[in-house]
Amino acid sequence: MRIWVSLGCSVEEKANPQPVNVDIKINFPKEPIGCHSDQLSDVVCYRVITGAVIESIKNRSFNLIESLAAHVFAVVTKQYNLNGSTVEIVITKPNHPVPHIQKGIIFKYHRRLPQNSS
Repeated sequence: MRIWVSLGCSVEEKANPQPVNVDIKINFPKEPIGCHSDQLSDVVCYRVITGAVIESIKNRSFNLIESLAAHVFAVVTKQYNLNGSTVEIVITKPNHPVPHIQKGIIFKYHRRLPQNSS
């Protein structure tokens, strides 16, 4: 998804929200029930996740792309029981002040969540 966020260390970068691309990848430890039930209630709802991410960054400012990625990770992992899943957040900042980088600055944040024993 593409979101607009105040991101950067300089006053100039933070002056106006800028676009960043956010990729959210969830690798489940086993096949989700929704693969066979065909029911939205048995899967992760992408509309809920993207809505929560967008809402969580409103009126916020981030100095670092790493901090933004960690924030998005926390929002995503609070939405559902993702025990044992690996969640990866990839943030791409296409408009940046770093010379000689053409494709944008990219940061990947991923972690396997612990499997709760219940």
